[in-house]
Amino acid sequence: MKMKLILGNGRRILLLVWTCFIVFVGRQSLFGEIVINEIHYDPDVKTELVEFIELYNTGASAVDLSGWRLAGGVDYTFPGGTILSEGGYLVVAQNPTALLSKFGATALGPWVGRLDNQGETISLKNVVGDTEDKVDYQLGFPWPTVGDAPGYSIELLNPAFDNDLGGNWRVSVNGASSGSSSQELLASQSNWKYRKATSEASSPTTLWRELGFDDAAWLSDQAPVGYGESGHVLTELGDMNGSYSGVFFRKTFVVNDPAVVTHLLLEASYDDGFKVWINGVNILNANISTEEVAYDGTANSALENLDYIPFVLNNPGSYLVSGTNILAVQAHNESLSESSDFWFDARLSEEIGPADRGPTPGQRNAAFATTAPPKIRQVEHLPKSPFSAEDVIITAKVTDSDGVNAVSLLYQIIEPGSYVERADPAYESNWITLAMNDDGINGDAMAGDSIYTAVIPDSVQQHRRLVRYRISATDGLDESLTVPYADDPQPNFAYFCYDGVPAWQAAVEP
Repeated sequence: MKMKLILGNGRRILLLVWTCFIVFVGRQSLFGEIVINEIHYDPDVKTELVEFIELYNTGASAVDLSGWRLAGGVDYTFPGGTILSEGGYLVVAQNPTALLSKFGATALGPWVGRLDNQGETISLKNVVGDTEDKVDYQLGFPWPTVGDAPGYSIELLNPAFDNDLGGNWRVSVNGASSGSSSQELLASQSNWKYRKATSEASSPTTLWRELGFDDAAWLSDQAPVGYGESGHVLTELGDMNGSYSGVFFRKTFVVNDPAVVTHLLLEASYDDGFKVWINGVNILNANISTEEVAYDGTANSALENLDYIPFVLNNPGSYLVSGTNILAVQAHNESLSESSDFWFDARLSEEIGPADRGPTPGQRNAAFATTAPPKIRQVEHLPKSPFSAEDVIITAKVTDSDGVNAVSLLYQIIEPGSYVERADPAYESNWITLAMNDDGINGDAMAGDSIYTAVIPDSVQQHRRLVRYRISATDGLDESLTVPYADDPQPNFAYFCYDGVPAWQAAVEP
């Protein structure tokens, strides 16, 4: 590690810069198939015990995690019988009950210890103690910066990417941002087609989740459907308690243009747990197993939500179609005969425009991407505190499996007494661009080492000048990135040119 002092925006900030010089071509050659995929280490409400670590199985077969451990700032040993299916998610939480209440996601736990907000090494060790995966996250560039409201986690862009590179992680934000609009697709207390779970809903058991399934023989009535909550349940299931533990639901809705939908918001009133499919794709599991649940299965625990609890459904482009879509729900009580109530109802809306999408425990990451822009790290300037008329050499390590097409330095000069705040319109103007090279010329120390270099000429360095800078890179797929990241609270790197205190002579009487 190196401690790097950055000046700019009116305050001093310490950033931890990762200085490992090894380029990893692929993570699978280093570790196993189980990936640390999402980390929620600094919740916005500090009293909420909702930290979690999410694992994902990138392999082609299930993995038995019995006796495996999470080690580092937290310690947790997976109990016997813990199986992570291929393409499946598994969440380990600081407090599973608190996590369920806030995010509607089930988790193993609790663990011993706490994740460090300033940075932590998390290791996943198998039953014989060998490391299967490891993430050494940090606070600040080149890692995402989290911890403020409305509640961020850090998410791996893709489980196939090297998860020990900060540039492969992004923040996840909870709630809707300005500039977005919402359109209701399904109202609460609507009529649903439903079937009592006295047997499987179809053969094969997945067929009922598809749009083309014939549900003409199913019952139809107004939700909430259930029993035991007088005044809330509108369709009473008087025969449910002791006879069947679940109900299958189907409801169609129409989307005009899936391409403009950034996410769906499903708000559910339920007791005790449910699974959701849209057009046959499982997108939500609330207080219930993420695996297939049989018709006579049960929810994980007793849970009553009379209010409509929001669940953000991300990446709608992967499951929505233009026109009619089908929402399929499998809802279950926590036991067959020992529960005094059960119900389910939901409303659904689409969000169009910018959206902030929240931690996603047990689901595909909101930040998921099939490709990634260049990874920029190890940003340096020398000398650290230049004098007037000195060249300043800016370097950065830039890599990309698709090749690096171009790297540029953008710098801005701030004169003494003319400080420009980030919110000032002038902040986004007057940036000067220089090409950065890895050719072993024009200040670059070695060709082909992925360290790109630019030199800010000596004429720029003048006493008491602040020089801000950013770095931009484009890869072989024309994906580009500028650092620091757009959501980083520190919007630029910087250095201050200072020649020292001028000579002066004291006097008894000025």
